[in-house]
Amino acid sequence: LYFLTPSLWHFYGVFALIPLIGAGTSSVAYARVVARWFDARRGQALGAALAGIGIGGAVLSALTQGLIQTVGWRGAYLGLGLLLLLVTLPLLLIFLRDSPEEKGLGVDGEVIGTTHARVVSAPYGYSMAEVFRLGRFWAMIAAFMLLAVAIGGVMLQLVPIMLARGVSGAQAAAFPAVLGLALIVGRAFAGFLMDRYFAPYVAAIILIFPIVGVALLASGAVGTSALVGAAFLGLAAGAELDVIAYLVARYFGTVSYARIYGFLYAAWTLGSGTAPVVTSRVYDATGSHTLILWVYVGLFALSAVMIARLGAYPQLPGAIK
Repeated sequence: LYFLTPSLWHFYGVFALIPLIGAGTSSVAYARVVARWFDARRGQALGAALAGIGIGGAVLSALTQGLIQTVGWRGAYLGLGLLLLLVTLPLLLIFLRDSPEEKGLGVDGEVIGTTHARVVSAPYGYSMAEVFRLGRFWAMIAAFMLLAVAIGGVMLQLVPIMLARGVSGAQAAAFPAVLGLALIVGRAFAGFLMDRYFAPYVAAIILIFPIVGVALLASGAVGTSALVGAAFLGLAAGAELDVIAYLVARYFGTVSYARIYGFLYAAWTLGSGTAPVVTSRVYDATGSHTLILWVYVGLFALSAVMIARLGAYPQLPGAIK
């Protein structure tokens, strides 16, 4: 990005490479590590890990803006790259371990040899081939893709939606900040609840918030009401990736955890990535965001029902009862 030229194809090529060569930095990689380190406290651990995205985003947004003002956008990209190379990478190499056994520990940090301590380096659950034959897996793909469409179609277009209603640019800039804070809260709160209650029901109940929030936006809300709607949407956006990571372990185990989560994450990315285009197209055709926002309200409700109907956790092959 530092060497970006005026060529549009150069621009497209670089941004195509970013997800291809940076896929290992997505939640697929670290959720797999968390799933092997934690069991009873897996929800809270995933919530903390995923909340780091929101916290890092808030901090780096301010840092990036400062770099742009000081050394320009090229220098800002170079600075972010150096930050990853000189700070993040050494931290991972020094402290991160693939499984607790490497530190002489069992799941949830228990000392090996104590009562109920379990070494998680022996994966359990279904193979990828077995998962492909499970209707529950495809139900999850469908439910979370619909949910991603609803979240991405609103969240990634929230500022244009507000600007189209006559809100000033300065006021519209407050919405990403509200979304970011709600993302952090949603992830931490969802993780806490899933360790204590049935996760699909937790997810379905949390989806009440975006139903109300997007309904407010569809009704023409601006000002404080619109900020409340954005916060409610952020709670769900923060919680649901946490839910996916948690449900993969509970329904399918850890044998093929990263591959299963990768499929669900890909479905999520496909839904959230295409939805903003749909939102924009509908606005261009109708001159209003009202219709598509009500469609997203319906998708939130449908996905909540689908997730709530996933059924009880199975006894996974090789899992300790």
